[in-house]
This record gives sequence, structure tokens and C-alpha cells, in this order.
Amino acid sequence: MSEIQNLYGYHGANPFLDINGRDFSDEAIQEEFCPTTQFWSLFNSQHEILIGTRGCGKTFLLKTMRRSMLQKLDDPQAAEIVSQKKYIAFYIALQMERMANIENVDRNNEEKIALFRFIFNSCLAISIISEAIKYCKDMGEDNKQQALLLNSNLADRLYKLWFNEKTNDEIIDLDDLAIKINKLYFNFNFVKDSIDEIPSLFISDLCAPLSSAAPILSNFWDANEPTWILAIDEAEFVNELYQKIINSFMRSNPLHIILKIATLPYYWTTLETLNGNIEISSGNDFNYKVLDMDSDSNDFKELTNKLCTNRLKRIVWPNNSKVSFTSLESFLGTIGNDSRLDYFRNEMNGISDDEIRRGIYDNLSEARQNGSASKGDLSQTIYKKYAPIYYVREIYKKKKGRYIPEWFAGSDVVRKITQGNPRMFINLMSQFFSYAISHNNFSLKDQHQVIVKYAHSICEATKAIEKDGEIIYQNLTNISKQLQHKTHEGKLKEVGCSFTLKKDDISNSGTDWIKRAISFSRLSVDESTIKNGITIDTKYVICNAFAVEYWLTMRSDYPTNVTLANTYNGDFADDQYQISLFSEGINDEKSDTEDKL
Repeated sequence: MSEIQNLYGYHGANPFLDINGRDFSDEAIQEEFCPTTQFWSLFNSQHEILIGTRGCGKTFLLKTMRRSMLQKLDDPQAAEIVSQKKYIAFYIALQMERMANIENVDRNNEEKIALFRFIFNSCLAISIISEAIKYCKDMGEDNKQQALLLNSNLADRLYKLWFNEKTNDEIIDLDDLAIKINKLYFNFNFVKDSIDEIPSLFISDLCAPLSSAAPILSNFWDANEPTWILAIDEAEFVNELYQKIINSFMRSNPLHIILKIATLPYYWTTLETLNGNIEISSGNDFNYKVLDMDSDSNDFKELTNKLCTNRLKRIVWPNNSKVSFTSLESFLGTIGNDSRLDYFRNEMNGISDDEIRRGIYDNLSEARQNGSASKGDLSQTIYKKYAPIYYVREIYKKKKGRYIPEWFAGSDVVRKITQGNPRMFINLMSQFFSYAISHNNFSLKDQHQVIVKYAHSICEATKAIEKDGEIIYQNLTNISKQLQHKTHEGKLKEVGCSFTLKKDDISNSGTDWIKRAISFSRLSVDESTIKNGITIDTKYVICNAFAVEYWLTMRSDYPTNVTLANTYNGDFADDQYQISLFSEGINDEKSDTEDKL
């Protein structure tokens, strides 16, 4: 019996509704954070543009880089970073609403540059103050008087440094200083107020609140010339003019201040600086780093195990000592070694290895058969190459009418269909949860139904992707049908979810829709393509939601050369099967994925 069956009859809150790290409190992040290999690699002295798809965990990583978060992690590497004080990080979110303040104002570029610095430096100043307040609070647990004095002294020194000498506000502590900066920012009218009303330090240079106060802050944290890391989130909302400001800073690299800039693939569009004759270069002034996880990586396995067990134990079974599951596998249940072969045997009534090999042999082309010694002696290479395709074909043949197979099930499929993306994983878990609490004896067929419905919702939500949604949906549907035809028609062929595009198709359709599809996890490419751009030789992998929708093999080898020239009209649309699934009582609430696009 799997743990998911114990959810039946539960009437409390769905623990998988919270999905966006931007809305999480520090305490919630600490409960769920799972340090990945990429996380620890962020602590270095190199500017980096961090590239990751929507929902890959960028915000969690950047928020947790702060000292106040690290010291609460039960991890020796975190403890070492805190004690050494070599790196001290501050978190800055360049949110869409902030950038909207200056996006369409009727001002010249010089004024817009000043306003961007004002926004950035105000956020930085608040972040510095927030970290300092938490440091004083922690100190106050042992020595309250010393903490109050430290807080007051720092507030006084920063106030005198950051603001015009003519100002005469009563700044008692850091909370007062934060209130003053917030009033300055939120009361400023970006359309009509004069820039002269802004204190000069906030518009002079990027990072001026930190660079001007670095000696004071080093003394405050008792750190010897630390490297200051600015963890900059949501930089996809920064247009080229403001990217040039940040690029100029990375080029100059003053006072050990390092930028970690998180953005979507292909959204950092220029390497130019404010000096039109100078560009920054990757490998010298900065590095690219891709943050997305592979679905079969140890990092994603550990993260999904923690997300699953932590949320259920904390919210659903907080006081039940009998609940002891530690992994996604034990929650969903397993068959055998939980491989595709195990699920195939289960669906095919215990089919033997010999029968599988004979079936593969009978479905090979004559030329490939002639290369095999006998029906019972397929080489291991041939077997591994064609077995996954054979499984999908045979299961697909069985699902006629209202028959529901037990195929798309198990932890491996769950991780694959969610593409190594934590937000997509939480969305799918939410749908599992909603279904399991109202269906007794949650089975493999139930898993299959929920996963098929989830895949369909991802495919449909593709239409809502900003700017290019309809084009992405049409092209990926077209490509999926071509791959489906190759998978299921005629003799076994080398085919999966990967493909290449013809030169004319790229020339005619452009690459904007491709880049957008990659940013929203509908296509994946290798790291070189993420960093260096799309070429004629680029190999694409369609997301596994489309693989479920069109019964493709979830593998990225053996790319098929497809065409976008004409919409493929194959015989595999299978709309009636999808409709029959929806009549089986699957939860029909709107997908969270759709809401976030």
C-alpha cells in the first residue's frame, strides 16, 4: 500500500497550492530549501548571469544566499560560509511593477538611467538594512543592550552617509532608516517629479549605498574585506538600456562587489555598456551559469523527495508518528525496480523477456532483422535502442475505448514530465492530492489518469504563453504529430522526443518562438545553445507533457528532422480518448501553471 492511499477522506488544505518562491516567507524557504550542487557554486568572486526557466528555483537559491538564511541551515557548508565571512550576500528583486515605473515615462535616457539607479539602489539599501536588523536581532538573544547600541550606531552612520546633510530626520534605529527610504521611493512620482528631489548618492552610481558604506559594513559584521554578493532576481524585466548599466558595472568591478543576475533564457539581450565602444565578454567580465536541473539528477530527486515528504508531514500529518515515508517513491508506490520494463510487464500480464525480444524482432525492418542472429538473440544495443519504443507502441494499441492503462505512473515518470522543474512538480503533486482525497484505493490507473490530464493542461496552457503562445502551441503540436507518426507507424524506428529543424523553417519562422518555448519549459536544448544561441545544428527536445499527450518515448537521443512547412494531419489526435478521461471524475480545477504564464 502506498502512502498516497492514506489521503482518502482528508478535508484539510491542499499542501501543494503554494508554488511561487517570490511569495514565500524566509521561514517557509528554510523549511523546504534543499541545497543543490549549483547553489554552493554560486559563492565565488565572479559576476554571473544565472539562466533558468520559469519555476526552476532561481528565487529560492538567491534568497537563501543571504547570511541570515545560511546560518539557519543545518548544513556544514553553510556554517563554514557564515563563520568565514568571506561572502556576504544581499537579495534584490527587480520586479515587473518596479520596472514598469520607468518603462513608459516621457523622459530622456539620461533621466531614465538615473531613475533605474534610484530603484536599484533603494532596493539594495533596504536589503542591507534588513540583513543588519536580523543580525542585531540574533545578537540580542545573548546581549540585548549591545544589539540595540549596534543597531542605533549603524543607522546613524548610514543615514549621514546616504542622505543630504541638510536633512534632519530623527533616525533612532535601522527601522527608522528603512521607513525613510521606503517613503522616499514610494512617494516619488516617476512621471513628473524632479530627479533633483532624490538624494545624489541614490542616482550617482549603481550599488552606491554598498560601495560607499563597505568599510562601515565590514566593521559591523566584523569581516575582513569580504566579497559582497548582490543576488539580483527577476532581471527578465530589465530592458536593454538598463542591462547596459549593469554591464557597465560588471566591466568596472569595484570594491569586491559581485553580481549574480537571475533571468530567463535569452532575456539578457545585450553585452554593450553605456560606453558604446565597450562590451563585456563572457569568460572575462562575467560567466553564464545554467540553473535548470535534469529530471534524473540527484539534485532533483533529493528536492522532490523533500518537497513531497515535508509538505505532507507538516500540513496533512503533523502529529502522526506512524507516517515515516521519506521519498516520492514510497508516497506513490513502486513496481519491482520501478523501471519502464516493470510497468510494461505489469500492463502486459507478466510478459517474459523472451516474448519481449521476439516482439521487438518481429517489429524490426528486414535489414535490421538480418543483422540479428535470431529472434532470441538480439544484441543488447539493439534491445536498449528499441525496447522503450516497443513498450509505448504496445501499450498504445491496448488503450481502446474507455480502457485505462497503468502506464504513465511512478516516480520516474512524475520527475520526467515535470522536466526537473520544482514549480511544475508542485503543480502535479497538487493534482495528485486533489484526486486522492476523493478517491479510495488510489491506483496506478488513477496515477495514469492524473498525469494524462496534467499533461493535457500543460499543452493547452502553452497557448497562453506571452507573445508567442499560439505559434508555440501550433508548432509543437505539429512536431509532436510527426514524431508520433514515426513512433507508431510501420517498423520500429529510432525516435524519441528530440528533433532538428530545417534551415528554411528557421529562416521563415524565426527563433523568437523557440526562445520563448525554451524559457517556459516547452522545449529544452543543451547548455551551449542556452549560452551561445540557436544554430542550424541545434537539437531540440520537446517537453514530456507533449510526449504524454501524443504517446512519444521520453528520450532525447535519435533526433528526427521535422518540418514546420505544413501542419501534419496524422491519425493520432486521440481527442475521444482525452474526452473519455475527463468524464472519469478527475479534478477539473484550473491549473496553477496556467495562472502563472
